[in-house]
Amino acid sequence: MSTAVFDALDAALPNEGRHLVQRVKVSEGWGEIHHVHVFSGIRYLEAGVGLEEAIRTIVAGVMSGRRHVVRIVWAELT
Repeated sequence: MSTAVFDALDAALPNEGRHLVQRVKVSEGWGEIHHVHVFSGIRYLEAGVGLEEAIRTIVAGVMSGRRHVVRIVWAELT
C-alpha cells in the first residue's frame, strides 16, 4: 500500500526540483484504520494549504474507501 500511495503522490504533485514527498509509510492500526505517514522534503511554511489538501485528496483516492488517517511529516527548520 505504501508504494501505491507514494507512486500516486509522485505522479500527481509537481516536483520542481524539490522532493515534495520523500517516502510514505502505511500501517494498519486498531479497527482496520490505516495510518498513512507522508514524509515531505519541504517545510510546512513552503508548502501552503493547497499542497496539504492535495496530498490528503490523493491519499483518499488511493485508499478507495478504506478508513484512514493521514499525517504529513514536514521537513524541520534548519
